[in-house]
Amino acid sequence: MRRNPKVIAISSLIQRSQRRRRPIPVVVEQGLPGSRMSESLHKLVRDHPRISIQVIGGFPDLGDENTCNQCALTNFILDQVDSTLNAAELGVHLDLLWINSPTELDVTRLTQAIEEFDEVRVRAVVTSIDQNRFTSDFTSDRSFSERFRDLNESPREISRTALDQPVLENLIDQIEGCDLIYLQGDQNEAVNAILARLNPRAQILAAEDFRRLDFLKGAFFDKEKTYRSAAWQNAIQSSHRETTPECFRSRRPFHPGRLNALIERWPESILRSYGTVWLASHNQLSLTLSQVGPSGFFFSPEGYWLATLSPLDQQATLQNNPELKATWDPRHGDRMTEIAFVSDQPLTEAWIRDLEACVLTDFEMRLDWRKFENPFPTFELEEGDSEENSIRSEMDENTSPRHLQLVDFSQSERSNP
Repeated sequence: MRRNPKVIAISSLIQRSQRRRRPIPVVVEQGLPGSRMSESLHKLVRDHPRISIQVIGGFPDLGDENTCNQCALTNFILDQVDSTLNAAELGVHLDLLWINSPTELDVTRLTQAIEEFDEVRVRAVVTSIDQNRFTSDFTSDRSFSERFRDLNESPREISRTALDQPVLENLIDQIEGCDLIYLQGDQNEAVNAILARLNPRAQILAAEDFRRLDFLKGAFFDKEKTYRSAAWQNAIQSSHRETTPECFRSRRPFHPGRLNALIERWPESILRSYGTVWLASHNQLSLTLSQVGPSGFFFSPEGYWLATLSPLDQQATLQNNPELKATWDPRHGDRMTEIAFVSDQPLTEAWIRDLEACVLTDFEMRLDWRKFENPFPTFELEEGDSEENSIRSEMDENTSPRHLQLVDFSQSERSNP
């Protein structure tokens, strides 16, 4: 049975006594599944016998595949937190609560639920990176099941539905949404440099720093900053709506054929790209481009443009969103492209020219865009159909862009044009 995280927290507060003390610090650790993470936690507890560390983790039996995995995993962790706090109220001493988060769990959602408990405070979100495996994870577009096979390991602490998901998207979410990055395995300066470029806010910890627990002297978690630490987000904010080599903007759509050709020769120096894409062949839909490393290109529908709504609905939305109103185009509305790039080498004006060459010319703007060469899937969704099945059924496997992958579309909502 699904349980509301807030209900769990509130009911626990009622049942426990009203005595208050200094909140127990909580560390939430995330990482890709494997044996190394569990080994590091066991070593941590063993090296600090005088500190009472309660490790919470594991993976529940999700049962019915139709169950919301995020709900089940979140409640699984919260139940353990609740039991631990009840034991603490009965006199069990506890210095630190360490949560080993399941790989596929949305940590943003988890930390929000944990903050509902008055007795605890999240101190830091830590992402564990195995340096010996990082290069292969970052440079391939394999799924979790393929990763387990390549490592000759049995699938563990991951649901059956998540085994087919791409490792890269999960890995980049963990890197960009954390306060601390804990490096395991052999020291690798190249890996260190990539991580620092992707998340300049995160403090990078070597193994000895991690084992000493020195990082617990400071409070790193900030719900307004932790999950907005990505370098691409900083690039968008710092460019002030102007086009720079690190942030490309256009109020004209991309030509699908020319954009696909550029993807085929995407600079290897670009570690990360993320943003909104206006594609001429998909004039109704706002698309999200997420590129990770040299081989991971992910496109997904973000939703229908506000410009596809009725004039009355447009007016009502613009009145409540002055920032959107300030950038509204009289002809094309909110349609635009905005992509940020994170590179390990300085990007030049030549890169801007390559991107500008992909947008429609004055002559092409007057043509029927539906007749353009289109190697992308249509992404159009039929009412009542499964979003992913609808999209997959319309893919042209012979002409799809390089490494094009379809991600979870469950958060995409259709607006009626």
